Amino acid sequence: MYRLFLVARREYLAYVTAWGFWIGLLITPLALGLGTTAAATMYGQASAAEPKQGGHFRVGLKHGSTSDSLNPELNNGTHTLLDFSWRGYLVEMDVNGRPV
Repeated sequence: MYRLFLVARREYLAYVTAWGFWIGLLITPLALGLGTTAAATMYGQASAAEPKQGGHFRVGLKHGSTSDSLNPELNNGTHTLLDFSWRGYLVEMDVNGRPV
């Protein structure tokens, strides 16, 4: 048992005397404190943001080409996602033009 204690003591002292141990011991609480402060600051700014009119709606779609059009009559099947998200079917109309 005494030999095990000596080995453990030697390993502990080798670990504690290394520079990395002390740097990690000092930087970890500092990094956690700064990270928490930054997160709280960003949350305060993000939650205080108000909606505003204008801007650009940018969408990245795969399988697109320069000949694609936003005209729904010319849809070649690549804009299905865009049709459902941008034109937003909030109200559907029946064949007589009444909301469903």
